[in-house]
Amino acid sequence: IDSTSVEAHVLLAVLYEREGEAELAERHYQLALESQPEHSQAMNNYASFLYTQQRYVEAVALLRRLVDDVNYRARSQAYENLGLAELQIGELARAKAAFLRAVQLNLVQPRAYLELADMAYADAELSQAREYYDRLLSQARQTPRALCLGMKLAHAAADTDQLASYTLALNNIYPNSPESQSCEVL
Repeated sequence: IDSTSVEAHVLLAVLYEREGEAELAERHYQLALESQPEHSQAMNNYASFLYTQQRYVEAVALLRRLVDDVNYRARSQAYENLGLAELQIGELARAKAAFLRAVQLNLVQPRAYLELADMAYADAELSQAREYYDRLLSQARQTPRALCLGMKLAHAAADTDQLASYTLALNNIYPNSPESQSCEVL
């Protein structure tokens, strides 16, 4: 009925994306944004689509625009997604800033805390890594990656009980995970 309806184009794009029709999905995302270039939900969905297509630079560009919309209801999630995309293109400082903004806007962002803890550990900021890790633990169940990071933090703190606990959990709950096979704490 309305060929310029942003919502209709976004819904069609999501439908085509789920059906594996990437070209049709992209065309409808583009039509939605041609109609309303600053439509936040269209930008978010299109950025997610681009991320899954491993087109990280394009996803970052859209997400940077999206997070500028102070009225966007899922802004903290958009910042988290921006951080993940920034990591993919090697923009570590921008990624960290995006994750910090995500948790500033919403304290319940377990993925952002995991990424911040991992980044702090990589920078040998162990107390900061532990703080982010503890916040992660209070919000989400352990994943293989989180358990591996917990093992590394426990090893760095010479906490042999915690190291044994995380190691046991990783090997028992996720025995076939890549982390279970390759998590190095030394």
